[in-house]
Amino acid sequence: IDLSSVTSIGGYSFAYCRDLKNVILGKGITEIPEYAFAGCVALDKINSSHIVMIGEYSFMESGIKNIDLSCASTIGEYAFVNASELRDVVLNKGGVDIGEGAFEYCKKLSNVKNIQFAKNIDSYAFAYTAIVSVDLSGIESLGDCVFLKEKLTPFEVKLGNNIVSLGDNPFAMCLIKP
Repeated sequence: IDLSSVTSIGGYSFAYCRDLKNVILGKGITEIPEYAFAGCVALDKINSSHIVMIGEYSFMESGIKNIDLSCASTIGEYAFVNASELRDVVLNKGGVDIGEGAFEYCKKLSNVKNIQFAKNIDSYAFAYTAIVSVDLSGIESLGDCVFLKEKLTPFEVKLGNNIVSLGDNPFAMCLIKP
């Protein structure tokens, strides 16, 4: 679908359009609202590099494999939960707030570029992903069970000096060497 002349889309706009494969967003669209592409299991391409805000559940259970969020300052709660094909994410170098469960159960997600610039990562944001190494040197707040694993998993983490809030067991079931 070509939305290049569109300046905004509403919540649930394309929810559960199971055959939707490619989306061309207009530069005027800066927000993906709640559930906009939820359940779009065939979704393969979307030009998202200019998007500033990703709403709650907006790509839940979608088929997206890679997403460029290099301008996003906010990623809403459960935005990509159960996006089973998601492998690579590019985050904003200017900082980003990541909501609760944003990438939870994205079991193939192993590469999150620019995560070291994230400011706040809420509870369960990366729980049950394939991430095993993370640089959180810019983090200010880390929620509960952020990187929770199903089984004890070797894990590398780098923390910085900006942390003001650390939730309960953010690295649950992560085997971290001192």
